[in-house]
Amino acid sequence: MKEKVHKLLALARDRQGTPEGETFENKAFELMAKYGVSAAALAAEGASAHGAGAHAGSSQIKRHKQEFNGAYSDMQFALFNGLSAALHCCTLRFKVRGSVRVEEAIMFGRPHHVDRVIMLHGLLVSHMLAGAYDASRPARVVGISVQTQRRSWMTGFVASVCERLADIERAHAVEYSTENTAGTLVLQSDEKLAMAAAAAEFPHAQSSRMGRRRLDPNSFASGAATGETMDLGQTRVSHRRALTSR
Repeated sequence: MKEKVHKLLALARDRQGTPEGETFENKAFELMAKYGVSAAALAAEGASAHGAGAHAGSSQIKRHKQEFNGAYSDMQFALFNGLSAALHCCTLRFKVRGSVRVEEAIMFGRPHHVDRVIMLHGLLVSHMLAGAYDASRPARVVGISVQTQRRSWMTGFVASVCERLADIERAHAVEYSTENTAGTLVLQSDEKLAMAAAAAEFPHAQSSRMGRRRLDPNSFASGAATGETMDLGQTRVSHRRALTSR
């Protein structure tokens, strides 16, 4: 399934900004949404076969450590955290003190949600970095540093993509329904269990915002427009923030 998604996104990138590109991107993310539903159904069947409920608690929560390397690790994390929030997981950030550099993140969530975050981040992060580099212009021409342009572009991209992904999840929520529980409540329960697992392992973690930076509105809009071509169907942003472990 990962290979199918990768091929669709590769085709979409080759046709970026065209109706054909939007079609390929939409197919890729719809496939990911359906994968989450199918994996959840299989997990529920397995739990029932062993005499447990479909949502038996923290024993069905997966823990994943994600390392960040190379340039703009803070923006790589921003994408990872945005995908995590859209897909009902909880992520903690571990950064270098006194620096914007993020070393790693630890994510908690249902296995079928965690797997999708990992897959999507792996496929999207290269698109994000390449797009930001391609879109930046010399500072002497626009009067804004290249770093500010790139971070602003990536901020717009992340916001747009994750808004749309969250809305696709809402559109598929009914498919997570069980005999006794509406799909929306199932997904809310998934998120609460993920947050509880994170709090249990890191009881002293604190909520934190990323530091304020100068934002170039033109670069932000350009990144958001590229995110729009990742046709995920979202209209709203998930506002849940990550926890920060210090």
